[in-house]
Order: sequence, then C-alpha cells, then structure tokens
Amino acid sequence: MTHTTSQRAMPDARQPAATTDYIAEELRHYDEHLRDVRGLAAGTRQDLIRVAGWLLQQKFAGQPIDIAKLHPGDIRQFLAEQLDTHQTASTASRLAGALRSCLRYRTTCGDQVGALAAVISSSVHWKLASLPRALKPEETERLLNSLATARRWPKRGYAIVRCALDLGLRCGEIAHLMISDIDWRAGTVALKGTKSLRQDVLPLPMETGQALADYLQHERPATHHPAIFVRQQAGLDRPITSTAISKLIQRAGRRVGLMHFSAHALRHTLACRLVENGSSLKEVADVLRHRSLNTTLIYRQARHAEAVHRPAAVARERIMSARISLQTRIDDYLAERRRLGFELRSWDTFLAGFARFVASRHHRGPLTVELMTDWIRQGKDGRGSPGTWARRLEKLRLFVRYLKQFEPDTEVPDESIFGPVPGRVAPHIYRDDEIVELLAAARQLGPHGSVRAATFETLFGLMASTGLRVSEAIHLRDADVDLKRGILTIRQTKFAKSRQVPIHPSTLEALARYRRQRAQHVPTTADMPFLIGSRGRRLGQPLGDRQAHRVFNPLRDSLGWVNRGAHAAPRLHDLRHTFAVRRVMRWHAEGADVDQMMLALSTYMGHAEIFYTYWYLTAVPELMALAGGKFEHFADLPGEGDE
Repeated sequence: MTHTTSQRAMPDARQPAATTDYIAEELRHYDEHLRDVRGLAAGTRQDLIRVAGWLLQQKFAGQPIDIAKLHPGDIRQFLAEQLDTHQTASTASRLAGALRSCLRYRTTCGDQVGALAAVISSSVHWKLASLPRALKPEETERLLNSLATARRWPKRGYAIVRCALDLGLRCGEIAHLMISDIDWRAGTVALKGTKSLRQDVLPLPMETGQALADYLQHERPATHHPAIFVRQQAGLDRPITSTAISKLIQRAGRRVGLMHFSAHALRHTLACRLVENGSSLKEVADVLRHRSLNTTLIYRQARHAEAVHRPAAVARERIMSARISLQTRIDDYLAERRRLGFELRSWDTFLAGFARFVASRHHRGPLTVELMTDWIRQGKDGRGSPGTWARRLEKLRLFVRYLKQFEPDTEVPDESIFGPVPGRVAPHIYRDDEIVELLAAARQLGPHGSVRAATFETLFGLMASTGLRVSEAIHLRDADVDLKRGILTIRQTKFAKSRQVPIHPSTLEALARYRRQRAQHVPTTADMPFLIGSRGRRLGQPLGDRQAHRVFNPLRDSLGWVNRGAHAAPRLHDLRHTFAVRRVMRWHAEGADVDQMMLALSTYMGHAEIFYTYWYLTAVPELMALAGGKFEHFADLPGEGDE
C-alpha cells in the first residue's frame, strides 16, 4: 500500500544518529509501519521515531530488542528524565503520544504492552487556554516596511510575509508553492497536499499577487525549478525550506522590536482581523483550512465578548514503613503530575496530612479503606459534612490508584462511600442597591489617607461590572489594564485560560481614578500589580485572596443582607454570578437570541465549557422564571378536547 501527498512522495524519516544496528533495524520497521499503515508524513514520523529511539537506546543499547524486558519502571524513569530536562506540558504531551504510538505498533507485532501503556499519564491540557499572539496594525506596518527596505532580497521577504499575512499560509505551505499553483487570470492560488492532506483553492488578494509578481519578475534567480521561492545563493535549483522561511520572518520581526515573535503569529493576525471585521468563526475556519471548528474557537477569546458588556455601574512495596515510604510515594506522585503540567497547589498539604495520620496510627502493611475513611472524617476537626468527605475522598482516590501500581494489595475505596460529590448550588444574586451599599462601605475603610479604601472599592466594583473571578482581579498587572483601548488582559487563570475583556466606559473611569490615587502612594510600573496592598511592608505588593475575603466578610455582615442563595451567606464570588445573571436577564428583556449570546458570555467569563454558562439558566430562580414564561408563550400545550 503506497501513500502519497499530492504530487510529492513522502521521503523516509531520518533515523536518530546514535543508534546500534539492532535499534536501527527496529526503527526502520517502525517507520515502514507509520508510513504504509498509518500514512503519516515524514516530519511526523521523524518526531515519533526520535522518541522511540531515545527509549530503545536507554534500555537496549548494544543488545537485541526484547520488549518483554521493558518494564513499567523503565517507562516511568524515561519520562521523568526527559521531563526534568524539558519540563513543559507540551513536551509531556508529545512524549506521551510518541510512546503510545510505539507501544501500539508493538501490539501489532504480538507484544503484550498493556502494563507499559498504563504508566503513561496524560499531561495537563486545557482547551483554548492561550490567547492567540496577533500583531497590532502598527506592528504589521513596521514589519512590512522593514522588509520592503531590507538590503538583501527585499522582494522575496516581502512576498513571503504577504502570503502568510494575507492568505494565512503556514511556512511549509509557502515553501511548497509552485508557479503553476497560481492562476493569474482567475486571481486564485491552489494549495496542494497541505496539512491534513487537503487541496484548497483560495482567492489571491491584489497586494499579495503584486508582491509575488514583483519578486518573480525582478528578484527570483533564473532556475528551472517550478517552486516560487528558491534559494538565492548556493543550490539555486532547490526551493527554500520551511525552516528558512520561519527564520526569515523571525529575523524580520526582531529587527522591528518583536522579540517574542514567530511566523505563525501572522496566521493568527489574519484570523483576528477577520473576527474583528465581523467574519463568523466558520468563515475564519474556511480561510485557515482547519479540519475542525473547535480549532478556530481560540480566536473568539480575543475580541468576541463585546456583546456581553453593558453593565450599569462599576460595580506500588509490600510492607510499608508508614510515613517515610508513604511520603516518598506522595512526593513521587506529585512530582510526576507536575512534570505533566498540573500545578496541584494544595495537594502537598492534603497528602502530607494523610501521611501523618497513617504514621500516628503506627500502621504497617497495605493501606485499607477503613484507614482512609477514618482520616477523611477527621477533616475540619471532625465537623465536616458528607459532601466535604466526598470531596476529600475524590482527591485521595487519585493518589491511591497511583499507589496501587507499586503496592498491589492497596485497597481503593469506592467513590460512593460518602455519597456523590455535591454539585453547584444557587448563588446569592445581588440587587443593585446591595452593590451600592457594598461600595459605599468599602469607601469608608481605614486608615485615613491610605489607598486601602480605594483598592477594595475598585476590587468589588470591578468584579461586579466585569464578572471577573477574585483571583483574576487581584492578579492583574498594571500593563494588563489598557485604558486607551478599554481592554483587560486576563492571563493564565483558571483552566490555564487567557482572554481579553472589554470594559464599559464607567468602569474605565473608575479604574483611571484608582490608578491616579495609587500613584500618590507608590510609583507606577508596567509589571506592578494593579490592585495593591496598603499596610506596612505590603504597600505596593499584590493583594492576597484571603486578604480580599477578610475585608469582604465583615462588610457583608455589617450590612445585614438577607441571604437569597443556598450557601451559608452571600459570598464575594457571587458578584461574578450576579454579573452573568443580570446580563442574561437583559438579553431576555431585549428579545435577543439568548442561545446565540451564551457563547459570547462563556468566552467573556473564561468558562472552559459552554455548559458552565448554561448552568445559570437552571440554578437561578430569576432565570428559571424567565425561561418558564418563554416556554409557556411558545409551547403548543394540548388543552381539553384536543385529540
């Protein structure tokens, strides 16, 4: 079975250099499998073979390959060593994928690899977590001008950037462009054998066509090669490589001050420009030639949330020596999970508490369910509820399942021992007068002449008017608050998501006023926290989450509000819920298509999944009433006498 990509046959992937004949032979067969059975491109095969070669070299250097001699501990050690060198979630994901691919191949060879695959954990992955890095209009202009006036081959560089910026072409697609791919009369360009093995025809913008024609007529060397972009010096009959194109664009960016700039940013720039000009995500996906619309959803995070914001005011050993070996297992578990990208901020304390409890019981031997449940019930000094116990059990079970790999006699408790983990309950939805009272009370905070009152008034008002989480508001840097554009940049928050949040003019005014007040106490720098602490050595330092709640809770108690939520009292986080509910209620009142607008609200609030946003429709009585009224109006209910 032969697989080809367009008119070009896939070249064999290169083998790792430092391999023995045994390993080279194994990798050759693996490469044939990847090419002939899975139909993978050479670049993809090379990446997979490289990782397989590292593993085989570590275990079988100078020896025949026998997968039966490969143990789960070898896989775990290999992953740990690789991730200690390159400790990023993307590296963990690539390593895990490459190892699973290799083990799937060995399965087809008749090997039993289930125990090996079981120790390959998935890395952390949050969908749509990052903001697309797009150039601003002035940065784009500087980049194009610098290429047009470059001393060496300016027309080639200019044409290459135009292809990336106007057509959204990847570097490999630009390198593979042929002269015959351009239909000058029809004004189109054909893309053949691109990523996903697609063939597409795109309209050729006038400026891009002119740049290509200018290069072809005046700067392209005389050559018989059909590629548009060819080497300018040695090897003239060979096309330029995708790596060379990427480096060309990066160097051009650095010349104009774009220090953390990649060629792919030009593709992001085109997509963001289309979104800002009103193009739908489906149209953007078609231009960028994405296989799935889910890939395109990242672009909604930059500027797709304006419709949301019209707020009224700122408003495994058999005998265990209890603590030592258990704590070692805990440390190994946490280190492994963190290498995969999980932060696990509170897990050290949580699991260390369990290790201390086991030691206090002088327990030896495998862990038992009885031991675990006794510890869980001790949470909150024994005053916890079944819901609290269920949450603690849920976390503990993850570690116990890991431990069972090394301690096969370890008992894993059933997840239903304490009943289900409680779900979300109805929040307190603040009335407008309650928000006004809260801001007024914050304004009276002491000491006199301190920035403390202004800080907490601004914090509470910002949450009420934008629906930010507490952590998002207190982690804002001064550079993240763009008062000229009216944009807040929220970076790597819950679910590791980043997004941009447009704000109302009244919120802008309040933020500008606070910045002026803050400047009277500490000098302003771009990297400083926007909301600052004010007492003693904390002056100018970031606010803490506990600090914010310690200020809010007494203010709430003094105001005597009637709790309308299912929690013990109104919470600071309920300001975020209030923002979402008021926004949806307003859309109902305006007759807007709420289902369509929920996508914008989900983006604006940084939800990982759209169902987190739809939760408001069933959890909040005000919205349930609106939805019920709408149903009664439109439903065709059978009456008496109907058949």
